[in-house]
Amino acid sequence: MNDTPVSHAESISAMYDQSTAFFLEALGGSIHYGYWPDASDSGSMVEASRRMTALMIEKLGVTAGQSVLDIGCGAGRPAVELAMATDARVTGVTISPEQVRVATELAAREGLAETVRFRRADAVDLPFAARSFDGAWLFESLLHMPDPEHVLRQTARVLRPGARVVISNVVLRGPLSPADEELLATFGELVRAPSIVPLAAYPELLARSGLTLRESLDISEHSVRGTYESCRDAAEKLLQTIDGGAADPAVVDLLQRTRDIAARFTGETRIGYAVLVATTA
Repeated sequence: MNDTPVSHAESISAMYDQSTAFFLEALGGSIHYGYWPDASDSGSMVEASRRMTALMIEKLGVTAGQSVLDIGCGAGRPAVELAMATDARVTGVTISPEQVRVATELAAREGLAETVRFRRADAVDLPFAARSFDGAWLFESLLHMPDPEHVLRQTARVLRPGARVVISNVVLRGPLSPADEELLATFGELVRAPSIVPLAAYPELLARSGLTLRESLDISEHSVRGTYESCRDAAEKLLQTIDGGAADPAVVDLLQRTRDIAARFTGETRIGYAVLVATTA
């Protein structure tokens, strides 16, 4: 028996190595929330996912030839869409070897192998020199970081003066009930999210990290319900089609927990989603 403790980074890497294919299917080709301009819209997750990426690209505001760091790049679709839209050069980092493989193959298929590159790296110790990038985003990755301030300091370090940082993240919108606290803890365990920050705490958090908040958008009403409905339905569909006796128990457990947690989140209001724009000094 191996009693060596598993680090948080190793736990996240293992989770994404196992679940990337499912989340790509459930979340419309990228591993992040969607955006519906009309909160009552029931349009597809694929369209909503691309709208969210487009919103992030707009807020980042980079131009042709500039260099962007995608911290927690997932399977690479947002980085590829960023490069296509702006002709910027993008470097994506993730601690998941499976995500590096999937993202690299995607960039090659899109003819962007020289423009968009991916590597395995940990956000707590970014392997880049100071002032290396013209912009960065943490596209729904900061929630995985046990010490968000440290990661944001690392981000600020590798950016040039005046560069933008765009963060999309699950946020707390107000005081939580005991039931909310239990739901948040269950969600955190499922997706390895130890640090859900209150939206109101971001100005101070960013300031301590060497960044200045420029814009804060609470888009919960445009993202939460549709995203969790998509996850719930995708998990239920897979559970109905897999052979329970032959299926990997870990995969079945992941699908069951995702379905159940997503179903509870569809009516949640205190745990939301936001996009924040900050700049370096």
